Amino acid sequence: MTPAQRGLTDALSGVVLIIVAGVGLRALAATTAALEGFDIGTDPGPALMPRLLLWALGAGGLWLAGFGGWRFAGARRQLGAGSTGQRSDLTRYTVPVLFALSLVAYVRGLFVAGFAVVTFVFCFAWIVVLTRQIEGQFEWRRALASAGAALAITAVVYYVFHGFVRVPLP
Repeated sequence: MTPAQRGLTDALSGVVLIIVAGVGLRALAATTAALEGFDIGTDPGPALMPRLLLWALGAGGLWLAGFGGWRFAGARRQLGAGSTGQRSDLTRYTVPVLFALSLVAYVRGLFVAGFAVVTFVFCFAWIVVLTRQIEGQFEWRRALASAGAALAITAVVYYVFHGFVRVPLP
């Protein structure tokens, strides 16, 4: 896949995510009256997590559409710059298979090492893998930034589920 095709694919994927989030928020708004009957006191109610997830999905779609459009425009400007951007079939299918296997390992690891440790390792590893595909070679500065991002993701998810919604985590 050429960089222009990849940018266009990212932009279209982002638009689809925005549409899915919009439809979900609209459907959630239609059922809010029924869900508000379950709100008691300071309890955020059952509509909180779907609303947070749909807003996050929409924000991610907006970012992906913008980044894909930027990448597409940049690739179109550099048309004929010499790089084909093609990957081998082995590389194309290795990452999704490794992701599926890492999800199985993540679920197994939750009960062995606990939520915070396993989530940090999972996020760090995949941030490094995905940024390496974008940027090329491995750098220590990027590894430190990946560790910081993985720590932030772990902290936010832990706070939302354990501290805010009070869901027991392994």
